[in-house]
Amino acid sequence: MSKISESLNDILKVSKNIALDEKIIKPEHLIHAIILVPESIAFQVLDKFLDTDEITKNIKKRYKNVDFYSENTNADKITTSTLTEQIFVQMTQEANIDNSPYIRSEHLLLSLVKYEQIPNIS
Repeated sequence: MSKISESLNDILKVSKNIALDEKIIKPEHLIHAIILVPESIAFQVLDKFLDTDEITKNIKKRYKNVDFYSENTNADKITTSTLTEQIFVQMTQEANIDNSPYIRSEHLLLSLVKYEQIPNIS
């Protein structure tokens, strides 16, 4: 089984914080979290094609009361949508195809693309 990279772990933490009010992680939360973790390779890819500064402003406005980077004690109460679960399975498969010892942010991004979730970015 592959380990999760540090940047992917950060993305997952941010997505849980974004999803706190809804209590369910949806693909859009994952995409927004990628934008909020600029150290990740997934962000760096998106930054080549999108105005990530503007998208970041929009995300921060949308979730103005969210502490994106906090360690959340209620994270265990958050579930994932069926589509998010499918994306996670695909993400693991992408890491295996890549023969990577880590599941990384780019595996998540590729899975989101395959599930046609990138239009949900803003």
